[in-house]
Amino acid sequence: MIEKTNKTHRAVFTPTKSPFLPYSACVVANSENNEHVPNAVSNYCNNDCRSGKIKYRYNSLGFRGEDYNENAKFHIFVCGASESFGLGVNEEDTAEHQFKFFYARYKGVDPAEVNLLNFSQIGASMDYIARVIVSQCQIVKPDLVIGALSPSSRTEYFTDDDDRYFADKALTFNPAMLDTLRFPSKDAYNVARMACLDEEDRDELLTAIEGFYSFYTDRVGLINRLKNILLVQQYCVAQSIPHFFWTLHRYGLEKELTVPLPPSITGLLKCIDYNRIYTHNILPLNHQKATDRIHPGPNVYRGVAEHLWRFYNHLEKA
Repeated sequence: MIEKTNKTHRAVFTPTKSPFLPYSACVVANSENNEHVPNAVSNYCNNDCRSGKIKYRYNSLGFRGEDYNENAKFHIFVCGASESFGLGVNEEDTAEHQFKFFYARYKGVDPAEVNLLNFSQIGASMDYIARVIVSQCQIVKPDLVIGALSPSSRTEYFTDDDDRYFADKALTFNPAMLDTLRFPSKDAYNVARMACLDEEDRDELLTAIEGFYSFYTDRVGLINRLKNILLVQQYCVAQSIPHFFWTLHRYGLEKELTVPLPPSITGLLKCIDYNRIYTHNILPLNHQKATDRIHPGPNVYRGVAEHLWRFYNHLEKA
């Protein structure tokens, strides 16, 4: 067991020196809260719009957390949805940040020598996660990739306007979004999130979402998720990059894998390396909540970090 730390490490690189692709995902990130604004710090983000207790620090690329440090001895890339982003908890309390200290001890280096780059986005889909991991790894080869699975029912919607696209959770393709668009809420949070959409945008998105969910099934979602997992796994294997996925039990694969698949898809299922996906039930009943009162709190993530460390250590020794 490792002691909790409140240390964060900021590199000295400027946006012009960073080789990575900048954040360019959600058009409804709330600018009033400085969400994903490069080099900004805010006490509010997404559903955590009232507590004011959490510090959200964005690096020079608009991602939460550290900047790239080319002089670090080790680099860990992280990409996932809200849990990896750490909505409702401070950066040092996220599971991957706590994992970093286990990793540093294992490698025999100071934690500052482990550069953790977190490319996560609140509400990210598996499409976003796979695309970002593969894209950023092509720029700099990391020493470890940690991916966090997101729900299969999420997908992205691209428009023709200057590469602008709607991405998960902020404005997303998920069943709940239908009601949000059909019956606009007067809640201050939802009003702020929708403020950037004019009537044409809203009508376009509603039409697209209705069209998507008219044919969406659990099988469609599972196939898309498997495709993205396989893409990341095969890329990392080809590039000799250590990697694994993790998930809280509510996004576990066990239930989804009971969905019957056509014979043409079973081959895809067999290609997945399930030994590199941590899907055990690591979210206890009545668990501590984050300040947004939805996501897990710091104590949960510290427990998750210990589970992930044991899982990774087992992979290393296998």
